[in-house]
Amino acid sequence: MNLPKLLINQGACVQVNGLHTYYETYGEGIPVILLHGGLETCHKWAPAIPLLSKNYKVFTPDTRGHGRTDNPSGKFSYALMAEDIALFIDSLDLQDPVVVGYNNGGQSALHMAMI
Repeated sequence: MNLPKLLINQGACVQVNGLHTYYETYGEGIPVILLHGGLETCHKWAPAIPLLSKNYKVFTPDTRGHGRTDNPSGKFSYALMAEDIALFIDSLDLQDPVVVGYNNGGQSALHMAMI
């Protein structure tokens, strides 16, 4: 990960939907959640974080079964990952976050918009 030293974050975990969900946060302001693609981790967003964190509070979770987030059930679906993110938002009491994703993250964001 090539983040400037001031932006390095050790991350945190929260229990969501039966998962031990790992995430990192950067900056202050309106919450923005960045969802990575399949077979990747939250660190895929590293190039975007320096710019976005100047004006937003950026959250980069590892999604179900990726990176440091477990998946004890072994289940995967976009609808289930959308539920995970909706519950992640609730657990952190985020108000009206912007959700951005690509690949699997984009599909999860679309499903989340429908629930």
